[in-house]
Order: sequence, then structure tokens, then C-alpha cells
Amino acid sequence: MCCRGNETRLSLPPALGSSGLLGRKRYRQLAMGQRAYSWSSTATSQRNLPNVFIFLVFLGPFNCFASYSRATELFYSISEGLPAGFLIGNLAQDLQLQRAAEDEEEQQSRWGNFPLFFSLASQGLGGRYVNLNNQSGELHTSDQEIDREVLCTEDNLGSSMVASSSSLPLLSSESCLLLLDILVLPQEYFCLVKVKIAIHDVNDNAPYFPMPQIHLFVPENSPINTRLAIEHSAVDPDMGTNGVQIYQLQDDYGVFTLDMEENESGERMPYLIVMGVLDREARDKYVTLIIAEDGGVPPLVGSATLIVGISDINDNCPQFNETQINVTVFGNSSIGLQIACIHAVDVDQGINAKVTYSYSQKVSQLSRTLFHLDENTGIIKLSKRINGDTPRLHRLSVLANGPGCIPAVIMVSVSIIKVMMRPPEVIPRFIANEAEWVVYLRELEPVNTPIALFTIKDPDEKYKVDCYLDGDGPFKLSQYKPYHNCIGFFITRKEKKYGFEMY
Repeated sequence: MCCRGNETRLSLPPALGSSGLLGRKRYRQLAMGQRAYSWSSTATSQRNLPNVFIFLVFLGPFNCFASYSRATELFYSISEGLPAGFLIGNLAQDLQLQRAAEDEEEQQSRWGNFPLFFSLASQGLGGRYVNLNNQSGELHTSDQEIDREVLCTEDNLGSSMVASSSSLPLLSSESCLLLLDILVLPQEYFCLVKVKIAIHDVNDNAPYFPMPQIHLFVPENSPINTRLAIEHSAVDPDMGTNGVQIYQLQDDYGVFTLDMEENESGERMPYLIVMGVLDREARDKYVTLIIAEDGGVPPLVGSATLIVGISDINDNCPQFNETQINVTVFGNSSIGLQIACIHAVDVDQGINAKVTYSYSQKVSQLSRTLFHLDENTGIIKLSKRINGDTPRLHRLSVLANGPGCIPAVIMVSVSIIKVMMRPPEVIPRFIANEAEWVVYLRELEPVNTPIALFTIKDPDEKYKVDCYLDGDGPFKLSQYKPYHNCIGFFITRKEKKYGFEMY
């Protein structure tokens, strides 16, 4: 008998042997049609120009057919957006499998003619973007275009897509990896080839600002070199040098300039710097364009309207004692749970000391709905139940607002830990004769003869538990009233069969 509650199932592939994984390594790089080493003359080096780089890491002696426990790693490097049918590489030639097979044939002539066969070990994410020719071992791009910005987002990194590692040759923070496990068959020549395809970024996105107009208020008594964070920084899905590199003003009016700082998450934040004396009575507002430019060739740009208002003097403004708070929340937390309490201090008195709190416009609507912020107390509470689809990381940018002040900013980073439910417990009590979980019945036992009682317990005491029989036989389960957690096991009909296995 099986009892199943709300459960999570995990399927694991069969373990692979790991012997020989610290063997000698060879690397080969193809660029602009040139070979790094003369021993690796292949069709790949002849047909792919600057779009593909190849690295071979041979683990163990160079013979794919020598042992089931030896694996070969093959690295390719391509750009995103390549057309369908583009040749990524030829496994048979890049790994010199044909040459190895011919050497094996010379040593064992009894093997005769043996064609190689290549097969994907699993149809995962990689199989959607790559086509494998089973006879030749050629890898081509499929009809589905590879878009690095879609594939390599934080939510998509998994078993078939991983962030690139600086320890791998020619891989940088601008790429991600598409993983393939390919089997070489038939069985007597079996080996596993682990193919890693680095997807490199191209400059196919222009920077853009999330808001068409950005409002910024500057106190009129701001001294020279006052730095004001422009919260709505430009967004560019491209990475590295193809991302935002420069900010500039179309018109600085002789009193402003821009600077840029990189925060802990790698985002480049623009800052407005006061370079001249401000007089609200002479001019209370400045309107200009802020322009973001990336590092592509040629560079792409995006702009937004920057409106700088000059506010009346307020001697002191709200300040936080820290810039970031890290919070961990369990996935089974109850609604109303207090996540954090933020507090900013304004040493002014009266109305100038009043502080209110609000989310930055950069905080997504999903995060706003999940976490409620009290504008007066600064308390953040869980306002919605966490489910399996809820993102595991939320970055809540909270502003402390004072009259006529530049808002102080604090980042509340909330990490959600997924909680696994404990399985139900089954406690048997046998009525019929039983020994070592085997029940002995007489052949002529009447229908509805009770065999056993099972008590079902939910350790979490909050989930519905369904019970069922897994197997064939003249038996049934029914609730033993008046106890809702007690199940009876009965005979339903007479059978001539002498043995049954039930779970």
C-alpha cells in the first residue's frame, strides 16, 4: 500500500564512472580559420570562421573505446543569433574518433567494418537549439535562434544552461554554457562526450531607461560636488562591454555634470554632480536629456528626459545607518510574518523631521504584492502565500522620504528557502496472521473479511493524505469510521490465485 501526500519527486540519472578524470589535457582553439596545433586538421576549422572556437579536454588516454568509465569533454564557443544550419563542430573529426577507430581496427582485425553512431543522451534544453547528425557527428544550430539574453537569465540557469566559469578556457562573464551529453555507439565503441557550447554576447540591444521622465530634486543650498544618485539607471540586456558604459547630459547648463559608480551587483549607477551655485528664486527647474551609451561597435544609445527641480532648504534629511539588509524567509511562512523593519533618522524637528517610506519604482509589482511596506513605520510583512512559482530572490529598494529632501535608499534583499514537506507515516495493525509483512489467509475466507488496519499520520498536520493500493488482487481499502485517519484492508471477492503482492 502507498500513501502519498503533497510531495516533490527528484529523478537522478544513473551514476557515471569517474576514473581517469585527472588525465592529461589537450586544448585546441580555432579562430579566423586558423588552427592552434597542426595535429587537429578538421572540417570544422575549414568551414567555421570567427564565430566558433573549440577546446578539447581529453580525460584519460586518447581512446574513446578503451573504457566505459572514461569521459571526453569538448568545448565550443559561438556567438548568439547565428542562422539555422550553422556548423558548430564535427565530433568525429574534432575528437579524431575515425582515426582512433582505424587504429583499433589495425590492432583487432576481427572487428571488421564498424560505422560510428552519435546520439543525444537526453532531449533537454540543449536539444532545442542544436541538431546532431547521428552518422557524421556534426552539430548544427537548429531553427530556434539562440538568444543569450533569453537563455541565460537568472531563472533559466539549470541543468542544461549554466553560467560560464572563468576557469574554463576562453569563457568570460559575457557568455553562458549550453550543455549536451552525447553517446558514441555501438556498444563496443561506447563513450560519453560532454559537449559545452559557450554562447557569447553580441551587441544586439540598445540601452533604455525604464521611465521616459526622471525627476530629481536638489536642495538649493547644495554645495559644489554634491553627488545625487539618479535612481532610474539605464537597462541593457547585453553583457560586459556591450552593456552600458557611459552616461552624459545633452545640456548641463554649466551647473551639472555626470559621474558613474558600479554597485555590488555590477549595475552602473549614474550620479548627478552639482558644479555650480543653485538659486531657486532665479531658476527652480532644469530640463535636459540623459543619454546612456553602450560599448558596442558601433555604440548604441538610449535617452530619457531628466527634470531637476530645485527645492527649498531643509537643513537635514533622512539617513539610514546601513545600505543593505539581507533577509531569509522559509517557503512555508505564514501571511503577516514580519520580514524586516527599516528605520531612517532625520534630526530635524516638527514637519521637517517626518519620514515616510515607499518602494522605488524599480521594485516589481510581483514583489510589491508579496511584501507589504508600511509607509509610516517602515515594517515589511509577508502579504501573500509563497508557492512553487514564486521567485527565490527579491531585491526591495526602499526610499526614506523627507520634506524637500533627496530620498535615502536602502536595499532589502529577501531570499526564499524552499521547504520540503515530510512524508506521511503509515502504522499497520494486522488482524489476519502475519509474519515479516506476509499475511496468511485461508482459501475460503468470506468477502469483507478484515485483514489489517492502518493508521495514517501527517507529521505536518495540515495536508490531505490520499491512500491507494498498488497492485492487483481481490482487496480494498475503506475508511474505518468514526476515525478519519484509520484505513481498513478487506477481501472483496474470492480468487483461485494463491499469492498477491500489495504495496
